[in-house]
Amino acid sequence: MPPLPPISNVFRLRLLGTLNNQNWASIQYARFAGPPPSASDCATIATSVSTAWQNAIAPLCQVNVHLRTVEVIDLSSETASVGSASVNIAGTRAGNGNPNNAAMVASYKINRRYRGGHPRTYWPAGVASDTATGNLWSSTFLPIANNGASGFVGNVNAILYAANPLQHGVVSYYERDPANPGHSMRRTTPIFFVTQSVIVHSRVDTVRRRLGKELA
Repeated sequence: MPPLPPISNVFRLRLLGTLNNQNWASIQYARFAGPPPSASDCATIATSVSTAWQNAIAPLCQVNVHLRTVEVIDLSSETASVGSASVNIAGTRAGNGNPNNAAMVASYKINRRYRGGHPRTYWPAGVASDTATGNLWSSTFLPIANNGASGFVGNVNAILYAANPLQHGVVSYYERDPANPGHSMRRTTPIFFVTQSVIVHSRVDTVRRRLGKELA
């Protein structure tokens, strides 16, 4: 597959961590205003994103969940700046962990209506006592989870670059293919949509890929 087309003034935020020595990853996006950032600028923002995660998401995560690296990539071109922060931030929620593939899903509302997949994040959050009836988050945990997921977006929006706050959002790279109904095609120019609100799903979801390839 050819590389995705560039989009100006947008960062890709890659959060990489471990859960019981299994890898997890989350991809976020944020729009910025100002001149092209340097690698040092990106590294500074990466540190701020790690703090945003520490303050909002870590309190939802069991102590065996760690954030290890944050990468900030300017998507303006294939040669634009990249910076990263190496950290070791553990979750602070007490309790026994859920299975490694269990996930708390935060969905992002944007100013667009369409069928198909909508922007969301699969966070490795929650502990065993936060579940109810085996497949739902408890009525106690759910409002805490919503506050944390919304708080993370708010924390990202509070990060400054060139004296301007970032805007958390999503990038749309694909659109309907008019010549091939039911299929999509890459946009010539991607579109950025600002996150308007966040809601955590009441169901305990799963992330199959976090467990890796079957060994037997």
